[in-house]
Amino acid sequence: IFEHWAPELKEVYDLITSYSTASQSVKEFIGQKCELEIAQQTTNAYARVPTRIESKVIAYVQEMVVVRKPQLWKAFQEYDVQNDYYVTPAQWEKACRQAIGAAFPWTDLVRLMCSGNERDPVTGNIQYVKFLARYSVRFDKKEGMFAGWQNKMLVRTF
Repeated sequence: IFEHWAPELKEVYDLITSYSTASQSVKEFIGQKCELEIAQQTTNAYARVPTRIESKVIAYVQEMVVVRKPQLWKAFQEYDVQNDYYVTPAQWEKACRQAIGAAFPWTDLVRLMCSGNERDPVTGNIQYVKFLARYSVRFDKKEGMFAGWQNKMLVRTF
């Protein structure tokens, strides 16, 4: 798959008119710089919003995180040698691959599933306790109060 992009005609026109007296080498340098900026903006825009397929994969992996939480917890603890509840993104990928399966694009999923809330702002490491706590099964509130599964069954039955 190849991604093709081009700047808008107005941007091209503005560049040509503002640098009409510049030498050819300066024009080429400015053109390359503008292309790089636009490509980075496009890449960053796509990086923030998962595609429809990625969203479906993420939803499935989120379910698997809930189902395989004990295996994930054990895998994360194996990589957490400092016992500070942090793992590197590479260790996160390995632990998820080990506990959930190798069929998923873990390099992309670490970017999409680990928000800034779980990340150390300096090192970028992931606090796996917060990551695992984010995915759990919860029941709805009924009649203004929280109902555990037992209470919920009683409310529905009677």
